[in-house]
Amino acid sequence: MTIQTSSQSENKTYTQDQLREIVYVPSKETLPQVKEEIYTLGHEDLHDALLWIQDILERCSIPFIVGGELAKQMLKESDPSLSGDRVELYVYDRYLTDSTSSFLKTFLNLKEVDSVIETKYKDVPITIKILDKTYPFFDNPDTRFYYVTEFRFLNPFSEYWKEKDNI
Repeated sequence: MTIQTSSQSENKTYTQDQLREIVYVPSKETLPQVKEEIYTLGHEDLHDALLWIQDILERCSIPFIVGGELAKQMLKESDPSLSGDRVELYVYDRYLTDSTSSFLKTFLNLKEVDSVIETKYKDVPITIKILDKTYPFFDNPDTRFYYVTEFRFLNPFSEYWKEKDNI
């Protein structure tokens, strides 16, 4: 491949190898390798975000189920010290009627309710996955108390944990 350039005084033709010498273009091998770090949030941040989103969803009359690493910790211990990178919740699409979706859009300042709703409370990411397919571990949720309120969890949790990446 040759590239021709022209200036007022001369015409020059460069080969691809000559251009590499003139302009440094880094390759994948020469770029520094950056490890992706997962930011872990503390108990207070996750606790506050969970109670905040619970309040919003309950005001909208939208039942939800706690999932992800947070659910695992909450089921494992009676008084867990939460840690993780997000609050993850699940909602069946049948609960998102016109009125409940309208309330949710208002509270979360959304334009549309998609298959995944991502929002934040302070610096805590919150993911709400809208389910249009039924899964057996969502049908009979387990209810547990966390602080002063009830939360619903997947049942059996072990089956969910095996399939969680495919939901």
